[in-house]
Amino acid sequence: MYTYAATRPLRTLYFDGFSSSKQGGGVFDMQNIIVYDDVHAGEWDWFFGDLERGKMLCEWGRQYGIEGFVREEATYEPPARWSPPDMSPWMTPYGEWHQWSMYRAASWHHTRPDTRVTVHPEYLVTLYDPVYSSLAANNRLPRLEHGLVDLSDEDRETFLEELDGAIRAWNNNTKGEGVSGVDWVAIAQAVVDRTGDTLAELHALISDIPPAANVTEVVSNARLAAFALLMPYVDHAALFAPGITTAERSSVLAAVSKRCSVVFTGHIDAPAYQLTSQERRLKHAVEGVSQRICSFSSGVLEEALNLLDTLPEDRTIAWNSVATWREGVEDLMGWLGWAMWERCPRMCGLDEQCYIPMWPLDRLTELDEAAPLVPRCIKKEDFKMVL
Repeated sequence: MYTYAATRPLRTLYFDGFSSSKQGGGVFDMQNIIVYDDVHAGEWDWFFGDLERGKMLCEWGRQYGIEGFVREEATYEPPARWSPPDMSPWMTPYGEWHQWSMYRAASWHHTRPDTRVTVHPEYLVTLYDPVYSSLAANNRLPRLEHGLVDLSDEDRETFLEELDGAIRAWNNNTKGEGVSGVDWVAIAQAVVDRTGDTLAELHALISDIPPAANVTEVVSNARLAAFALLMPYVDHAALFAPGITTAERSSVLAAVSKRCSVVFTGHIDAPAYQLTSQERRLKHAVEGVSQRICSFSSGVLEEALNLLDTLPEDRTIAWNSVATWREGVEDLMGWLGWAMWERCPRMCGLDEQCYIPMWPLDRLTELDEAAPLVPRCIKKEDFKMVL
């Protein structure tokens, strides 16, 4: 095993999400639909059921020449029905720290993906698409509660047909013919890089405000943060024209929001691009995310500029607006759910890890029911609890 390595690129299928964790909650739904044609198959036997699921995935993938599957997992552990013997008399210092070492290794990819796996977004299939109307109820649930139990037979067949077509198209494009060449990973990262920090800054500026704070200063700071999100797309002469009316300002910012929403994808409609159906979905997704960010930012900027024209008289109205912005940016950040915002409240010590309680290491700390997935620093000693 010391020299085990692939001598050529392997054709693998990647399942996104926590798709190899031995728990319920829908993590196996997609795989169950593919191999069992039943979302509930094996749901009460997470460990041994997954062994059988893996065999069936390999059998299913053979028709496409798939040589393996990539699924996300933190580690593996014996099933709960086992009663492991007391190993303490034989446990070495190396064994005592194996969970700590495992979690540290897993944390290498908390912010950057593994470069040994190359994802092909042009063939990415997903059920996050309005066309699958039977799953519309997921839109009203927290992301962690999304599942496929409501997937209709018609939608399931439509999805499996798309999956079959995408894999066959991928197999046929071994030299890249017909692929648009659009770097969707870079586009998605650019959206995150350009807006993520500023959204977090805006949230910080209008949260935890001291009771004696000056509302004009708070509104002014929110205005600057919102403007920073839109600045490359603003016609400065039009927005800051002397004597501009609120109606004219609203019209200018509507145009700004529109330009902002398509800055990364507006040119991709050109005839030179031959998009797959999956790429067209990605294009709509990028524009949908951008539109929501841009629309929110332009709304805050417009309202802040209007308020600054009337302050200090309208303090109550201004404070109400700040509260609305705070709720809006929290909703937006929650909807986006970007990993860059998942961080510990302080820099963890050298003998600590920034830790999110989740299977299989969810027993290291006392779970907080109100916020069970909030990152926290945890000491190396605490990892001895799980062997």
